[in-house]
Amino acid sequence: MTRASLMLVIVMLGPTVVRAEDDAARATALGLVREGSELLEQDDYQAALDKFNQAYALVRSPKQFFNQGLALHGLGREVEALQAFKRFLAEAKDATVEQQEKARAKIAELSALVGQVEIRCNRSGAAVTLDGQAPATTPLPGPVWVEPGSHQVTLEWEGEKKATPFTATAGQTIVLVLDLGEKQPLPPAVVVVPAPLPVSPVEQPAPARRSLLRSTWLWVGAGVMVAAVGTTLLLIYGSHDRYPNTGFGTQSIGAGP
Repeated sequence: MTRASLMLVIVMLGPTVVRAEDDAARATALGLVREGSELLEQDDYQAALDKFNQAYALVRSPKQFFNQGLALHGLGREVEALQAFKRFLAEAKDATVEQQEKARAKIAELSALVGQVEIRCNRSGAAVTLDGQAPATTPLPGPVWVEPGSHQVTLEWEGEKKATPFTATAGQTIVLVLDLGEKQPLPPAVVVVPAPLPVSPVEQPAPARRSLLRSTWLWVGAGVMVAAVGTTLLLIYGSHDRYPNTGFGTQSIGAGP
């Protein structure tokens, strides 16, 4: 880290710290920035990043994004460094022209070291996650920076989920078109009608045997009586040679007139 870069880190915090309300926080933050710049000079990028993050927690100056970008670049976290320099240009409205030029130069340098992926989808409002990170929503505002290598995009929309792997190349933009099918209607509900329980046949009451026997014996008795009367009359009249007629007298059988 050159002395010019070191002075740039310290100067960037100056104008914003002056407007801080708490003098103690302002003094502490400025001390952290100085320590971080010295660590950058020693190529201790992680320790420098920690100091800059602590300073930003005390005094939320957007100019700190430049300092964080320098440390992240030293750690090889190029995508995060790009994001930090981008935020610096977008939010540090009081940055000098020289500081802005340096930030743009860093963005150009880092853009050649990372890849980009442009995600297109035929569904609006789908949740997109890249390597499991916090999701965004389609349509995305533009390409996303990614480190060179293997990655995976996951798209989720109304219960449908689709994962697509891809490989990013430094300095190139890959376009992923993720089309999701139409939402299929739910199948009609199947109503299961339970089978009816078996019904036991109703047993008919058996006719009383006594009544049947009584009726049978009644007819038998009547038949016997008729037979007896017939037999009696046959015996009575069969033993005589006369039989009654319509008159009061008798008539001999076989006699002449």
